[in-house]
Amino acid sequence: SSKLSVTGGVSVGNTAVASATTLDWYEEATATLTATGMTTSPTGVARFTRIGNVVTVEIPAITGTSNATTFTLTGVPTNFRPSSARVALTTVRDNGVWAVGQAQFEANGAIVLYKEVGNAVFTNTGTKGVSINTLSYHI
Repeated sequence: SSKLSVTGGVSVGNTAVASATTLDWYEEATATLTATGMTTSPTGVARFTRIGNVVTVEIPAITGTSNATTFTLTGVPTNFRPSSARVALTTVRDNGVWAVGQAQFEANGAIVLYKEVGNAVFTNTGTKGVSINTLSYHI
């Protein structure tokens, strides 16, 4: 099969504004995310796609027994980390109950999860987790 290789990016639309119309980054990766805030450290493989300055990530289902009010996933690859915190809605489980929660993508490669929008923490007992989700954010 044939492949198109371009150096410097591909300009789309109004080429008078090159920085706004040049696709200059495409990358895919997988990474093992490790959960913290549980009695064990369960893991799952996430899939990342970066097109320009937008990252889309498929987070795997990860659950465990809570032993802390925090819930963090570590292991986001460097090229997929935002320069400052970015937030997306996601489905989380706290003390066995599923709800709409919040995923905060940090510059250090962590994804901090909250049981509700507005940074509500988890209970430190019962089952907590995150369901399979596809989320996007700017870097």
